[in-house]
This record gives sequence, structure tokens and C-alpha cells, in this order.
Amino acid sequence: MLNGLGLGGIHLGRAGHIVCAGLPCPFHCRKEGERIFIFKEGYESIVRSAECGVRNSGLSNRQSAIPNPRTVKGRGQYPCVVLENGKTVIMRRVRHGGLWGKIAGGVLWGVGRPVRELINAKECLERGVPTAEIVGIRLERVLGGFGTFLGVALPLFRAEVFSKEIPATIDLLGLLTSPQEFHQHKRAIIRAVAMAVRAMHEVGLYHNDLHLKNILITMPSLGRPFKAFVIDLDKSSLHERLLLSQKIKNLLRLDRSIEKFMAVGAYCNTPLLLRDKLRFLRDYMGSDPSAAAWKELARRLNPRYTFHRLWWKITKIANYRLQI
Repeated sequence: MLNGLGLGGIHLGRAGHIVCAGLPCPFHCRKEGERIFIFKEGYESIVRSAECGVRNSGLSNRQSAIPNPRTVKGRGQYPCVVLENGKTVIMRRVRHGGLWGKIAGGVLWGVGRPVRELINAKECLERGVPTAEIVGIRLERVLGGFGTFLGVALPLFRAEVFSKEIPATIDLLGLLTSPQEFHQHKRAIIRAVAMAVRAMHEVGLYHNDLHLKNILITMPSLGRPFKAFVIDLDKSSLHERLLLSQKIKNLLRLDRSIEKFMAVGAYCNTPLLLRDKLRFLRDYMGSDPSAAAWKELARRLNPRYTFHRLWWKITKIANYRLQI
């Protein structure tokens, strides 16, 4: 149960002590001082010893205790560990986004976000939603400095999430920056994304951070079609079923990210047109007989985003100034 500071079996007890209980199977928990390790069976050594330690930006200069560490390029660069079976585990520092991310970086209030991602990913995989499998989390309390207030330890943490790599993928924004590749397979890619989002909504998952970088596309090989994966579920929530209004709100979140990334110049040679969005809706609706739902989705699909566009311009300038 989410208590504002924790989720599921991880929460803060009296005096701010970390309490571990009732994690979903097959996950286990170990504590060492102010550090806590949550791991799936068979992944304890990686979660405990692999070095992801990013205190500011870039990768740590410290050597990993795991052999054959490397980095992969996808949604940025992340430290990775190659397993004996040839598969890869990606280590990702949980960070805030936007301007707040420039200020707070990877310091979190409580442990809810990473634990929520683990639980949601496990539930979604069991229900057939294409997403990344989380195999562990490493939490560390921020001590000293702004980690205390009037001598009382604040519930501030840094977190690293360990997930299995989905091989041969590229995020949707990266694909949009490759005009030739995208246009050549536009319809198949749009359909793959629509199917993934539809599967997510059918099991009751509302993704509060649904945008182009949180959708991965596997390139076809050996006759296999394109497939889309929805990732980063730390801000999502599971319900028994989603109302039409919730689905519309979530789809508008995705549509807003399309317009935002285009407005700030992330991609400009491959604009997604209204007919592309309508094609997405047609694939998303599938055999849904509700004509009213279709009309409502289509009616609200192409808002002007006047105030959003103004904010995007402001934050683009602010981000630039923070970088220099």
C-alpha cells in the first residue's frame, strides 16, 4: 500500500527506518545499514555489487565488481552487465525529469517510485503487456547535508533500477529522427505502437509518463513484425479497468509529447500528420464497437496546446541556460 513514502512491502517505519516485508514473489530484500537491495532470485550478486554509481551526470569512474561491464546506447547511455547466458541487464539511475531534474537530479522523496515500477512491470508482464522486466532495485538513503533537517533524517533516497535489456530496440523518438527508416515502415510502426498502448489499457494500466522516449520499437528480423514495448512504469497505476476518459487523457499525453518534441526541434523531418494519428486511433480501437468512443477520441485528438507550447519555449530556453 502506498503511504506517500513507500509502496508494496517497502516503507519507512518509525524514526525513518526502512522496513522490508511482503514483497511479491520471487523477489527478496536485504538491508545493509542505510542501503537496501531488492532482487529477483538469481540476480542478488548483480544488484549488490554492480556499479551504476552516478552522483551527477555521466557514468561512474569506479570499476564494477562484475566482469565485462559495458554501456549500451538507446535512451541515452546506461551501464550494463553481460550475463553468462549472453543477455544483458541495464542499470538505470532513477531521476526526476524536466527542470526539476536539473535541480534535484536523482534525489527522491521516499522509495515509492522505483518500487512501484517493479510491481507494475511484474503485473503487466504477467498480463501480457510488452514491457521491460525489472530484476532488482538498489536504494541508498541520502545522509548529511540536505539529507537531514534539524538533526532529523529526511526520507531522501537515491535509487538504481536493474532491468533486462530488450535487444535490438530503438525508442520512438530516435526512430523519428531517422526519416528514411520511419517513412519506409510508417504504417507497421504506428500499428505496433497502437497495439502496445491498447494492451496496456486493456489490463487497466494508466501510464502517467507516456511519451515518445518511453516506447521502444524492435526492428523486424527473420520475418517477424515490428513490436512496441512500453517502459518506465514508475509513474503509472493499475486499475481494474480504465474509463474512456482515462484512456483519452493518456492518449492525449502521448499526443502532447509528439507535438512537444517536434516544437523543441527534437525531430523535424518526419512530422506525424493528422492522418497518421487517425491511423493510430483506428488500430488502437480495433474491433471496439463503440462509435461514440471513436468520435470522442478523434474529436479531441488535435488540440492546439497553446499554453503548452508557450511553456515548451520557456523551458527550452531555461534548459539551454542551465547547460551553459
